[in-house]
Amino acid sequence: MCEPLLMENKFNEDLVHPTRTRHGHPAFLCSRDLYVTIESEDIIHNVCIPPKSFLLVQTINM
Repeated sequence: MCEPLLMENKFNEDLVHPTRTRHGHPAFLCSRDLYVTIESEDIIHNVCIPPKSFLLVQTINM
């Protein structure tokens, strides 16, 4: 997931396991369905991430 500075993502961190990519960047592995909410000033996105997904969370300066 990539998000501009004005966006916020929310998810249950108990459902993911922290890990790192092969390049050393932080990432998460989820073992079951993970529901993520991404909020900006005027838009809310609700997304379901399937099990066994590898998540990269990064903030982009815009």
